[in-house]
Amino acid sequence: MLALVPVVVAGLSPQTAEAWADLPYAQKLLDDHACSRAPGACTVNTSDTFTGSGALGYPNVPEGTKRPVACASCGHGSHMVPYLVGLYSARKVIEVGVCTGASVVSVLRTHGDSIDSYTAVDPWGERRCNPGCGCFSQMRTIAGRFPMLKLLQEYSVPGARRIPDGSVDLAFIDAAHDYTNVHQDILAYWSKVKPNGVLAGHDFNHHRNWAGILEKRIEYSKSAAGKRSKRIPPSYGVGQALGELFFHCEFRLLFGVWWVEKRSCPAGPIAVENNGSAPLWMKAIRPKAKGKGKGRRQRQGE
Repeated sequence: MLALVPVVVAGLSPQTAEAWADLPYAQKLLDDHACSRAPGACTVNTSDTFTGSGALGYPNVPEGTKRPVACASCGHGSHMVPYLVGLYSARKVIEVGVCTGASVVSVLRTHGDSIDSYTAVDPWGERRCNPGCGCFSQMRTIAGRFPMLKLLQEYSVPGARRIPDGSVDLAFIDAAHDYTNVHQDILAYWSKVKPNGVLAGHDFNHHRNWAGILEKRIEYSKSAAGKRSKRIPPSYGVGQALGELFFHCEFRLLFGVWWVEKRSCPAGPIAVENNGSAPLWMKAIRPKAKGKGKGRRQRQGE
């Protein structure tokens, strides 16, 4: 359902504090992530640009590199989406996987006067909100204040079918982080981006993407062996999917957020069969439970 709710306060700029004064939910989100808006809070003095297979591991950061001041929001969409909007002067934005809406309110608060449209795609299917993503009613209230905000209550790939090709300056993907869904989302939203636009996403360097999670999953599976109520948590597949689809293109990385400039990747994402390798989490062996006979090799998601 595409919901564009009428404006409640006409002519009020989203970049003013007055626009948020009687929106307590939105104001709390802004307060929770205020540290990233402090001068110099989220800056580093080294480049985070990678190409090809080099993007599949952690960057080689020179010794003595200065780190940002402590702020948990630097790697959050509430900082990085506004950063990308400003960097590329994006006027038409899609965010896929909105959840609480922290990125939405941060963009509107910092760049709302220059935003023509901000389409927020999310099923908002959970029962609770913050923690939890059952925040549709809260988002609808915010959309009622700011007419550029459009709510598309859909899962990511079905939602993409409602978006015209070549219509947005920035598409930011932050939906399900497993390999299959990230792979599908990249393919679904690449065509929605304008020729000079940007496709971006979250959690490239989350620890659940990388080889270290393999040992943790094996450790967890040992404790869960024979206990039917325990399930091994799913791995993230952001790095794997991105490295496979854009192995031929340059992409950028900052605070765990990745992005690809469409003009620098004219061929677009190329879907190949794992580019010669299986996702890391498929290589784990589930330990056998006592008294259950020999263990068998299988995918962790089975």
